[in-house]
Amino acid sequence: GLRALQLARELSAEEADENPEEAGDDDGHGPTNPMLLAVYCTLGDIAWTMRNKRLAVLNYTHAARQSIKCYGEDHPETKKALTLLSFAQSHTAVGKPVEAM
Repeated sequence: GLRALQLARELSAEEADENPEEAGDDDGHGPTNPMLLAVYCTLGDIAWTMRNKRLAVLNYTHAARQSIKCYGEDHPETKKALTLLSFAQSHTAVGKPVEAM
């Protein structure tokens, strides 16, 4: 999973070099890449099955952010990602904040 994330980020960096207008947003969240959406969802699923719910929520949050940037808020993939994030958040205990990866 982490190797896939590294490869997706490298691909995004290469695409950003070729297309500077798609290099990222003003918030510093990096380039938009639908492949990152899939990778973050997969990492979230892996964390969820390992019962690391807070890490799953973190990855689902990244996936939802990528989906919004790639497709917009009304796209079915974005709605799916936001629903998954909402479900994970509702089943995760509140406590110490999750640290960024």
